[in-house]
Amino acid sequence: MIKFAISQLDEEIDRINNNNMIRIMNEKLEKAAFTDQLTGIYNRMGFNKILKDGIADNGVLLYMDLDNFKQYNDTYGHNVGDSILRVFADIIQSNVGDLGYAIRYGGDEFVVVIPEEDENLAEKIAGNIQRQLKEDSPQRIAVEGLKLTSSVGIAPYENAGASGLESALMMADRSLYYVKSREKGKVARWSQIRNQI
Repeated sequence: MIKFAISQLDEEIDRINNNNMIRIMNEKLEKAAFTDQLTGIYNRMGFNKILKDGIADNGVLLYMDLDNFKQYNDTYGHNVGDSILRVFADIIQSNVGDLGYAIRYGGDEFVVVIPEEDENLAEKIAGNIQRQLKEDSPQRIAVEGLKLTSSVGIAPYENAGASGLESALMMADRSLYYVKSREKGKVARWSQIRNQI
C-alpha cells in the first residue's frame, strides 16, 4: 500500500515537472517568435501581438530608418551592418524604456509605439535617438569615418485597435518618406506635413 502511494506520488511529481517544462518551453518559444534574433527587441510578429493584445486607446507611433544603410552594408559588409542595426536598436530601446515598445519592423526600419503620449514627447525621443546615434555609434562600431543618421516619421493614433495603429503606421511611414525625399536625418510629424503631401 505504501509502495503504491509512493509510486502514485512519484508519477504526480513527474507529471507536474513535465507540465512545468512544457510551460517553460512554450514561454521560450513565444518569446523567440516575437523577438528579433539580431537586435533582441520585438519583431514584426511582436508588433502584430501588440496589436492583438491591445494597448491604450491613444498614443503616438514613430517610424524610423537608418539613412544610407544599404551603402554602409555594401561598403563595410554584413557584420558591420549587423553591428549598426544592433547599436540602433539598443539606442532606440534605451530611449523608449518602459514608455512603450521598440520594434524592428524589417530591414533597417524600426517602429516605436508609445501609448498615452503625444507628438511632443515623440519628437523629443526621436531627437535623443538621432543625437545618440550620431555621437555614440563611432565609438561602438569600429569603422573610421562612420556618420550614422536616421530619419523619423511621427503620427498619433486613436482607438488603438488594429485599424488605429495601422492607420498611424501608414501616416508615420508617409511622414518618413516626406523627410527622406527632402532632407535625411530629420523628423516629420504627420500633423505638420499632411497637407503638403
